[in-house]
Parts: sequence; C-alpha cells; structure tokens
Amino acid sequence: LMNHHDGIITYAVYHISTGKMEGINNKIKTIRRQGYGYPDDEYFFLKLIDMSRVDYVRNPKSHKFCD
Repeated sequence: LMNHHDGIITYAVYHISTGKMEGINNKIKTIRRQGYGYPDDEYFFLKLIDMSRVDYVRNPKSHKFCD
C-alpha cells in the first residue's frame, strides 16, 4: 500500500485516473498493429485523429427488435 501512496493521494485530491489514457494508448497500439505498411507517418497520425473523433459504444446492440 505504501508503494502506491502518492497515486492514492493524487486520486483523492484531483479525481484523476489513468484509465482513459490507458484506453487511448491501447487504441494507438491497435491501429499501429492493423496499419502495418502505411505509406508514411502523416497517414498514421491522420488515422489517429480520425479514431479520436468516432464515438465509442461500449455495449452495442447486436440485434434490433421490432415491436
């Protein structure tokens, strides 16, 4: 517990978590793996910007039910 003392205090004071940053890093790694062979770095960064604009749906409905 003492090893994480600073992080616990920081969260209690500022309510900042690293969860969102970890999720973004995961998406960047995924795009990098999928994009092996992109023509240049500029295209890769454009893909990152495009990814950041897409709304994320955590549990999408697999089927639409009719009345």
